[in-house]
Amino acid sequence: MARKKKGSRGRKGSPLAKMVVTVLLLLAAAFVYLTDRGRDFSREGIEGRFDRAYVEAQAWMDRAREAAGDAGQTFQASEQGELVYGGLPWPRDGLTLLPREGFVVAYDEVRENPAWVAYKLEGRPVYDSGDRPSRFAEDDSTRARVEHDDYTGSGYDRGHMAPNYAIAVYYGPAAQEQTFLMSNIVPQDPDLNQGPWRELEETIANTYTERFDAVYVVVGPIYDAEREILPNRNPADRNRIEIPDAFFQIVVGTRDDQMRVMSVVMPQEISRHADWRNYTQSVDEVERLTGYDFMRDLPDDVEDAVERARGRAF
Repeated sequence: MARKKKGSRGRKGSPLAKMVVTVLLLLAAAFVYLTDRGRDFSREGIEGRFDRAYVEAQAWMDRAREAAGDAGQTFQASEQGELVYGGLPWPRDGLTLLPREGFVVAYDEVRENPAWVAYKLEGRPVYDSGDRPSRFAEDDSTRARVEHDDYTGSGYDRGHMAPNYAIAVYYGPAAQEQTFLMSNIVPQDPDLNQGPWRELEETIANTYTERFDAVYVVVGPIYDAEREILPNRNPADRNRIEIPDAFFQIVVGTRDDQMRVMSVVMPQEISRHADWRNYTQSVDEVERLTGYDFMRDLPDDVEDAVERARGRAF
């Protein structure tokens, strides 16, 4: 073959043959160019789809990781999510999720208070409410380790977020004891705690549970820009418990395929005889005041409609 090629190179080709060869070469080059371009576009498309899939998967994993709380916690986030209608509030950066019997606490170590607490009441009460302990208990699962005596002489009540009575009659004595952990407690003015706040808790536990198959509650403090620290009779105490300016409750009642939503925001300073029904707000307003996103697992159109409405007392 090599010899034949050498021999043929010595002959002159016709101009027509040269032109045909040139055209064929140009067509071949164009084919290769277009094919390579097609491959490049295809590769970019695949990489783009991969990138989008990666971002979506990463977002899902981040969400699952946040829902699970710190790596050292052993509970399942899905189990805690069952206590909250529409999913756990978001974001949870800097908060520690503490699983309890019948409720979950999202604890804020900076403010040394629960950021929010969620609980669910379903069916009818099955237990009697036990006696209150003489002292509240330090929670050794928090870094703050707030103590009973940190509140003594401050002028503020040790205000339950997950209510003692409701948790006691629905979940039993062990669960009731957990409501007296200091991780469930926030400074509350006595007039608020012993007046309209208590009345709202009792209405949820005694009345709303009769009207609905299940009642979901998220409750927590609200702060303004000025940080006020709980007075402490012991100057050497390391704890710096922040005093909230207001409190919220978001209540969801479900029956069959129906749901109703009500939100209440009560200020720290309020008359003991105030009617909590005068303090209803929209969920959107609670989100604005707290910075949390509630019911984020609902379809967007449902979430928007539910949160915009200013729910009245049921």
